[in-house]
Amino acid sequence: MAKTEEIEGKIHKVVEAIALLRRENQQLKIERDSLQSHVTMLTTENNKAQKILADYDQLRKKHEQVTHRVERALTSLNSLRSA
Repeated sequence: MAKTEEIEGKIHKVVEAIALLRRENQQLKIERDSLQSHVTMLTTENNKAQKILADYDQLRKKHEQVTHRVERALTSLNSLRSA
């Protein structure tokens, strides 16, 4: 009878260990889902930032082009005034 109780005690410990591992596994799944959600949000924000930077670069290039055209026009105007 003592052997049976010993085996039942070991089985009980294994069952408790399995229950603990299941709880830990569930918690890890929740943390994983939270992290995946956070990564998705950060990816979206990164994409927005990349778009803003691309738009900024495009505007900066356009500004440089316009500045050069204005400088050429002013130079031409000054030449006409001097003549």
